[in-house]
Amino acid sequence: MKRTYIGILSAVVLAANIAGMPLVAAAQATTTTEGAIQSLITTMQGQVNDLMKQIDALRVQLNNVRQAERSLASSVKLLRQLRQGMSGEDIRTLQALLATDLSIYPDGLITGFYGPKTRAAIIRFQLAHGLSGVGTVGPLTLAALNAYLESAGSNRIPPGLLKKFIVNSGGIASSTPSGERKVTVCHKSKETITIGAPALNAHLQHGDTLGACGSIGGGDGGGTGTTTDTVAPGITGLLASSTVPTVADISWTTNEDAFGTLWYGTTSPVLSDVLSIMSTESATSTFHSFSLTGLTASTTYYYLAVSADIVGNTSTTSEQTFVTVE
Repeated sequence: MKRTYIGILSAVVLAANIAGMPLVAAAQATTTTEGAIQSLITTMQGQVNDLMKQIDALRVQLNNVRQAERSLASSVKLLRQLRQGMSGEDIRTLQALLATDLSIYPDGLITGFYGPKTRAAIIRFQLAHGLSGVGTVGPLTLAALNAYLESAGSNRIPPGLLKKFIVNSGGIASSTPSGERKVTVCHKSKETITIGAPALNAHLQHGDTLGACGSIGGGDGGGTGTTTDTVAPGITGLLASSTVPTVADISWTTNEDAFGTLWYGTTSPVLSDVLSIMSTESATSTFHSFSLTGLTASTTYYYLAVSADIVGNTSTTSEQTFVTVE
């Protein structure tokens, strides 16, 4: 660069002599040219630095995209418990899953934000699958949702995934005439059975898998076919008592092994109130007993009992009442 400046200076001096320009004027012209060149170099260096920063930023973005692709390629799975007010890509995954069944999530909005509409959809999902309709995604709801995601067998959520395993006698995704949702699962004995949706979580906890045996997410085949049991358990001896102001005991018996579910609350009808509480047994039995705590003294409570056998045939009692003691 120094040689360049000397060359330029010599050329300016020579031109000045030829033109009869005074040497001082030639020196001033040289200084002006040198400043312009230095300014241009500084500007170009700034542009190069800006370009390098943009390249570094693009490299970071590309790395993030590749990491996201690798994560998606492994599986689509919800990893954390979720509640209203949270946001993130897992909320988008949750909403995309819920939106595959408009009876669960009629709004179908995929925003990445867990708002009131997403909470309402989760409550519908929980009530349809025998879970407490609390509107938050806790461990049990997380397991049920991931059972559907894992059944997809890919990094995409196919349309109608929630309805895929809900069938009627015609094989069309729907509810039964009674309004109860049915779900196809592969029993751990490798037998394909159809159960009521409220019993799904209990079946998954006991080793059954979602879908027919031999299907994606439904075991390894070798099943003996769909069960023909269509008789619901018989419920007798339903009894409620309260001897302590904040506690009540409710029990009943069934004529076959079944899962017991109890709904209760302070508003009638108990099944239509989202504030109602549901408790479900984790194992089948012929005797079903629930001890309710944290109740309010001298208060009327409404309740009903539900029993579902291993294939999902369900019996529901009429709504009853009990009053806690003072």
